[in-house]
Amino acid sequence: MAYKSIITTVENNICLIKMNRYETRNAISDVKEELVECFREIENDNQVKTVILTGEGKAFSAGGNINHMKGAVIP
Repeated sequence: MAYKSIITTVENNICLIKMNRYETRNAISDVKEELVECFREIENDNQVKTVILTGEGKAFSAGGNINHMKGAVIP
């Protein structure tokens, strides 16, 4: 499957997943849906024995995207 926010490669039984939203420091909230879909795909791939998750740019992941949290109502 083609993704917009992650890059995946499989080589030598290793799946490399690179979060590619460096402008938001790879905020999980920006890539989580694609990560879930990717993990579901590789779960049934017998060629994948190892998964490496990394991030593009200066940060592995900033966690949540603060811009999405502005104006959020906390109960």
